[in-house]
Amino acid sequence: MAMGENSVTIVTFYFPPSFPQSRLVQELEEVVALCPPQQLILAGDANVKSPLWGPDLPDHRSADASGPFVEFVLAQRLAVWNDPLSGPTFETDRAQGWIDVTLSSRSLYRRKGQWEVHNALLSDHHPLLFVLDGSVSVPSPSYFPLNRRQLREVAMAVSTFYDTASLELADMTSKHRLEVWVNKRLDFLGQVSSFSAPSVQPRLRVPWWDSALNTQRKKTRALRARFQLCKYPAKRLLRRTIYKREAARYKFLIKTKSRACFESFCVQLTRLNPFQLPYKLAVQKIRSKPVLQGVQDCQGQLTSSEADTVSVIVSSLFPLDIETTESPDQRAVRRLVMDYSEFALAPPFSYNELRGVVQSLVTKKAPGLDGITNELLRSIFAGCPLLILDLFNKCLELSCFPEVWKDAKLVLLGKPGRDQSLASSYRPICLLSGMSKLLDKLITQRLTHLFASHGLLHDHQHGFRVGRSCETANHALWLEVQSAMRKAGKVAIISLDVAGAFDTVWRQSVLQRLTVAHCPNNLFRLILDYFTHRQISYCFDNHTWSFPADRGVPQGSCSGPFYWNLVMDTVFLENLPSECYLQAFADDLILVVRGCSKVEIETRAQLALDQLIAWAARHKLAFNLEKTTLLPVTYGGRLSLLDPPRVYMEGKAVQVTGNFRYLGVWWDSSLTFMVHFNKVRTRVDLLSYRISMVAERFYSRRGRLFLRLYRGALEPYILYGHGAWGHRLRLQRIRTTLNCIQRKPLLRITRAYRTVSTMALQAGVTMTLLRCLCSGINHLSVGG
Repeated sequence: MAMGENSVTIVTFYFPPSFPQSRLVQELEEVVALCPPQQLILAGDANVKSPLWGPDLPDHRSADASGPFVEFVLAQRLAVWNDPLSGPTFETDRAQGWIDVTLSSRSLYRRKGQWEVHNALLSDHHPLLFVLDGSVSVPSPSYFPLNRRQLREVAMAVSTFYDTASLELADMTSKHRLEVWVNKRLDFLGQVSSFSAPSVQPRLRVPWWDSALNTQRKKTRALRARFQLCKYPAKRLLRRTIYKREAARYKFLIKTKSRACFESFCVQLTRLNPFQLPYKLAVQKIRSKPVLQGVQDCQGQLTSSEADTVSVIVSSLFPLDIETTESPDQRAVRRLVMDYSEFALAPPFSYNELRGVVQSLVTKKAPGLDGITNELLRSIFAGCPLLILDLFNKCLELSCFPEVWKDAKLVLLGKPGRDQSLASSYRPICLLSGMSKLLDKLITQRLTHLFASHGLLHDHQHGFRVGRSCETANHALWLEVQSAMRKAGKVAIISLDVAGAFDTVWRQSVLQRLTVAHCPNNLFRLILDYFTHRQISYCFDNHTWSFPADRGVPQGSCSGPFYWNLVMDTVFLENLPSECYLQAFADDLILVVRGCSKVEIETRAQLALDQLIAWAARHKLAFNLEKTTLLPVTYGGRLSLLDPPRVYMEGKAVQVTGNFRYLGVWWDSSLTFMVHFNKVRTRVDLLSYRISMVAERFYSRRGRLFLRLYRGALEPYILYGHGAWGHRLRLQRIRTTLNCIQRKPLLRITRAYRTVSTMALQAGVTMTLLRCLCSGINHLSVGG
């Protein structure tokens, strides 16, 4: 197809299911070799499934059938246009599938417009409609952060302001005067930091470019111009030497900074969800403003206005704290909190405490309603540290948390793959004021030291604790299950999830835990004021709606996870039946029940669940019954999935499953972990594709670069969860499975033919399999 000077080559194909997949892929490779590689679109029926272009749902097709075609996509560096969350491309009365694929070259992918599955025709194959835009446009940012010069100007203005306002702050003796002073200071910051937007819009650049490289580039270009314009041989040789030295330094800076940024990217990739970040960067799925649509209210009717939609979502996610329905025990807790008094007082915050908190601030984070970024806070602290220190100490002295810092900006993120007409399909994020987060961090550090010194932090809590992680939680669970199996007993594992934990936790329970630790009076009153009169504000299309927040801790706050752990630690004080083990990671609870028979397990598990439900009710919490599952351990014929233990929660039977996911590791009833390895194998193919797109777009096209990606991102993902399944490495079947998982990444690293054996591929990249196994065994031995 051609229009003027713009031409695109389109190749359509069909893979009959009766022909070998490898033969069809080879024929397609021969056709693609004859086409221009830069402007190429491939569309057709591949008759195979893969998570690259559809959901991972079981059907009659083998999971390995897509291997040759996926390897072809990776080898040719093709971009997939399909949306994995779209509807099926093939559908009949008895079956459906995602087998039709749209591919293109990387350069043409930038012109991708709308892509959708059209369901209007009566054919069993739904046509795929897509738009090829004429040009690529880069959206401009919605706000312009301050540069270094502007930050210094604001810091100097704040320092001058504090010279005249410090005496006024020192003489304050009431909360009202402090509130007025904070509002006055906030208005002043808004005035001095309101710089006009730059006239030239910023361009999309590589993420590792900074001012040092920009300065070195200007210097190198200037020296090159001097060398080229010089006409005297002696001076020309000297200037050429100087220019070559600075040019070499310029290249060295590019190499070191790009590599350091790349390593940081790999660390972030493995720390967060590895299947979200690469995909968003690769296909430019930048999160746009949420489009609010009608949601179901309490009567099942869809809302018709934006105000009603926001109100229904907020009321569902942030329930009110109704005192009239409280039990006598809850009223007693409320009275205890209000009457609490302690003679001891917390000392003022020190300069070293504040400096450590300021240095820990992460840059390039979204600000709250006041618009004060972390970069601005760092600049203010560097120019006038006494302003922040004296202000926070005055807040501690008067036990006053200013009202303007209690207003959080609410951001609603739609959960992928969920029905957007349900209020529970949105995830709330609260953007807090920068000053609020600083004071919040100082308070959290004091409380952490207080509870740690009194030994009030339970060892069975693995979430948001120093030295604890998902790996330690999975390893502790395996040790408990292994201990039960050594006694030749029967074991059942129950996974529980607290519904809306952070948003619904009862604040009086948090404060009651502070009284147990004998929290200093001024610090306790400051936290009490922090929880009082909080509100959230949602901004949408120049409209703002504000709602009271009577329960829960703000998601996004520094103290929120700590406050949640304080409440969750009380569950370990419950007097559960014997042979019951309980551990937690944040709001995920695991209950391990042991017994000599199925009936004994049912009895003990039912008593334990009843106690947990009562515990949750005392703290105004509830368990999500849909996410609560029971896994009977069938290893060695101990229990059976055909006749499993039966337990109930609030009159409903707990779902029995043969496998469940706990903190990223799939546990199966036979404890073989083959379900986990099979899912890792499928996901690694998807991750290989997405990471390769990110690396080639932002960094370079060097073939060996993917090896660094493999060792920095793919290999840690493959080894994740070794605390649970590491003991299985001694089996040949597991080693063979890990061998197969590495094949597609190794093909991408070596760019070898698909007929090359896996052992030869491993030898070509310095025995990657042995490195993987040795690393896993080493980590397992260190973990205990």
